[in-house]
Amino acid sequence: MGKRNAPSQKKLVKYFKRVAKTMGKAPKGAILGKECYADGQAFYSLYWYFRSCVADDLDSADADYYAPVLDAYLGGRVKGVLHPPAIDERSLRDEEEKLASLFPQSEYPLNERQVEAVHKALHYPVSIIKGPPGTGKTETILRIVALALERGETVAVTSTNVAAVKNVEEKVGRITRAQARDISSRDLAFAAASKHVALGSKSVRESACDPLTAPILLSMRGSMYSRMEAR
Repeated sequence: MGKRNAPSQKKLVKYFKRVAKTMGKAPKGAILGKECYADGQAFYSLYWYFRSCVADDLDSADADYYAPVLDAYLGGRVKGVLHPPAIDERSLRDEEEKLASLFPQSEYPLNERQVEAVHKALHYPVSIIKGPPGTGKTETILRIVALALERGETVAVTSTNVAAVKNVEEKVGRITRAQARDISSRDLAFAAASKHVALGSKSVRESACDPLTAPILLSMRGSMYSRMEAR
């Protein structure tokens, strides 16, 4: 579908909001505050997702366009997704220096193609990394997350494959537990691990703690903790 035939952002947002509110309603008899919000929406419903994620990703600078992924899906700025501009050389050097000096020595150091994948993930609107088991996808993901957090961004790690997210979880937990080895505060992997929390059901979210200092994270408004969410 070409962009000229696609609905305007305003119409699309209005339609999606209406559908999300309808589908996100809690069942009759749901207990307020325990099973649903005050507006009758189920906890973490499709409407919650729309307000928390989709609406924030829309291009507020240009109402005729959506977010990069939506643009590609609707036939909008496909060129920018498929053929993004070259990455600034200074950014490449800076990221490579941080990967070399601020990331822990790993028994699985990144090869040239994996470093390239890190750069693309940090700068391109859409990036796909493919490889069979054991080729270092998780190690690459950990570095992408660490560098993104270092830039002040938040990251959600999601997958239809629970084992894939568990793999990231396990390696992040291993980094956190290594605190006893007096890891430098400038270590990007450790900095990312200490800002990590696994989110799932409402009960898990309510009891999620900072792995280092143990406060309940949901009570920390405006916290800088990265949300790595398994759906």
